[in-house]
Amino acid sequence: MSALDLEPVVGWRLWKVRGDELCSWAVEHVWQPGENQAVCLADGPYRCPQAPGTSCRCGFWALYSPVAAIRLASTRPAARAVIGLVAAFGTVAVHGHEGFRGEMARVTCLFSDEIALTPVDRLWRSLRRRLHRRADDGLNDPILSPNDPLKTVAGRYGVPLVSLQSAISLGLLSELGVQQNAIVELQEWLKPSRISGRSGRAELA
Repeated sequence: MSALDLEPVVGWRLWKVRGDELCSWAVEHVWQPGENQAVCLADGPYRCPQAPGTSCRCGFWALYSPVAAIRLASTRPAARAVIGLVAAFGTVAVHGHEGFRGEMARVTCLFSDEIALTPVDRLWRSLRRRLHRRADDGLNDPILSPNDPLKTVAGRYGVPLVSLQSAISLGLLSELGVQQNAIVELQEWLKPSRISGRSGRAELA
């Protein structure tokens, strides 16, 4: 781990949705629109004077890998998970190729995909998108209802709400600072793989 004062660093993370608020995935913390300041949640003498502290896990976490963030959703299937992007700044503790912890962070984008679906559900959802997408409008996402609660959440935080596939197609991920290797990884994950001949079960990479 190394701690640096950097330009904003972009990463992927999960939240739990409660009403129109984004709540941290691992601890009880409600994110605010705009800039968020991290504090150490340890008790007494173990509390870091400033997050992210050394030999601690405090700070706003994010991952470099979109697929790693998506897979975290399967650990708590009962929670309503939403995946999005954050920009971290101030002091940033870098954890190798895994991700980072930031002193300050803001939400920059939310994605409409239901990421805690089974492989078969994801394949069916992908096929529905392809069948119903209007040929003249790549922005149209038929899976996202006009009354979807995530629209209210995105409005509260002042960020775009799009599907992962639309974000790739429109070049939005690149505009928001996502590294090309993460975009390629996400493209591969979104591709339906072969359907197993033995079980008839569809799997996604």
